[in-house]
Amino acid sequence: MSRIATTIATTIARRATLVCVTVVSGLLAPGAATAQVMMPVAPQEQPVVLRGATIHTVTKGTISNGTIVLDRGKITAIGGADVAVPRGAKVVDVSGKHIYPGLIDAYSTIGLTEIGAVDVSNDIKEIGDFNPNVRAEVAVNAESRHIGTTRSAGVLVAFSTPEGGVISGLSSAMSLEGWTWEEMSMKGAAALNVNQSSWAGTISLR
Repeated sequence: MSRIATTIATTIARRATLVCVTVVSGLLAPGAATAQVMMPVAPQEQPVVLRGATIHTVTKGTISNGTIVLDRGKITAIGGADVAVPRGAKVVDVSGKHIYPGLIDAYSTIGLTEIGAVDVSNDIKEIGDFNPNVRAEVAVNAESRHIGTTRSAGVLVAFSTPEGGVISGLSSAMSLEGWTWEEMSMKGAAALNVNQSSWAGTISLR
């Protein structure tokens, strides 16, 4: 057998072995492909009750010595000290603290831009003047450093909005919690952005 034939045979054998190892690995670990699909926060295992804080609500004013019950990742009750505590709940004393609703940034480019002076980190504008089909959600970078900073300031939902042109595209309501834009997206087509020119300048209509 010539040297070339020997080399070809050796290469084929090595590739066949690699394919076999890959297939066996996939069979032995069927969950490996989805192992990275996870939420930043683990699912809530038991009810949590926050007691004693001053609660500033949206529609019911301010509640002194208030109680908030959270179960399965959602707020299930808000009220005074008379709110019932679910069985097996973890009670946290937050006396002296103030609790406010999560803020909403109604016009934001969070997740669409990182560093203004670096073009490759900005995905705010599309080519052309008419882009009604553009959805901001698919361009949101879930690993943006701005997301954690904004969330720590109390903003839990951002209205990520494209810019430029006559019709910039669709704003998307994004939760500032999630590993991917799919997990963060709350409403992809939340508003259509139209920029109307006037004598005073450009007016954005949403």
